[in-house]
Amino acid sequence: MTHPGVGKSQIVLASSSAIRQALLRNAGVQVLVKPPGLDERDILARAGVQTARQASALLAKRKALAITWGPQDLVIGCDQVLEFEGRVLSKVQSMEEAAQRLHAMAGKTHYLTGACVLAQDGRIVWQHQNRAAMQMRPLDREAIATYLQQAGPQILSSVGCYQIEALGIHLMERMQGSYFSILGLPLLPLLNALRQQGAIW
Repeated sequence: MTHPGVGKSQIVLASSSAIRQALLRNAGVQVLVKPPGLDERDILARAGVQTARQASALLAKRKALAITWGPQDLVIGCDQVLEFEGRVLSKVQSMEEAAQRLHAMAGKTHYLTGACVLAQDGRIVWQHQNRAAMQMRPLDREAIATYLQQAGPQILSSVGCYQIEALGIHLMERMQGSYFSILGLPLLPLLNALRQQGAIW
């Protein structure tokens, strides 16, 4: 029996996300990490996408196809977008904007729509989408300020201004959806796809 991640194909993760890397490596999947370095806002603006599903699917595909590797190797492309009150939101640029976003979402439900694809030799060979509903508990400005001070500026890497695997869990009242998908990687469907491609046992 072959160890996970040791097969005929190398597995490349087209992402700089530390949590995606950790999820794969904790599952025993050996991955090479190659961030694609794309301007996501520009891609979405040029494409004129209208929905969260369209946005996440487009970005996941563009990330995977931006990476050039061996013809037998598999490139994982993932993306997750936040939909709130009918709008697809982009990442904020400052802690002040983060406070404004959390104040707007406090006590309400927002949605995380994610997409994950596998690309091989310049074409998409597998794709998956998922959606999670996130009910944030009521928060006053003092609670938000305390959270941001403790969580630090690394939360700016998340469109929701929280990391659910860390202090961000304290912001939530209810979550509906796959935990791994909420973290940004639909791990179980992805592992199954990698097995079908012969990349892991």
